[in-house]
Amino acid sequence: LEAGTAEFSDVTSEKWYYEAIQLARTHGFVNGYGNNEFKPQETISRQEAMIMIARAARFAELSDNSLGTSILDNYTDQSEVAMWAKDDVATVVGLGIFIGFGNGDLKPKDNMSRAQSAQAISNLLTISQLMNR
Repeated sequence: LEAGTAEFSDVTSEKWYYEAIQLARTHGFVNGYGNNEFKPQETISRQEAMIMIARAARFAELSDNSLGTSILDNYTDQSEVAMWAKDDVATVVGLGIFIGFGNGDLKPKDNMSRAQSAQAISNLLTISQLMNR
């Protein structure tokens, strides 16, 4: 993978995460916010993270979601998933990358923790066979 030249106005080349964000943008994993901002110091919601993971899953050719969004009916809080996120949330749930919480919730609007991010990335890498468990 190579980074392109598309840059966010709030991510400068001196930042340790600059190259990773450039790669993610170049390959369509992230779009950022309006005004060409990425907001690297802000928290992200679980559904925002699920969108990025779904885009990475498609890049790894894991995009089959034959169940559509009906798979979200298994979660008590599925109505909280934003319309713009439903397809991607359903994709990562359908692939088993995100499994929700034991009480039947996805908590799509909650902040994504580092531990949850690490688990999701591990799940993606394992399912795509880029990493062994």
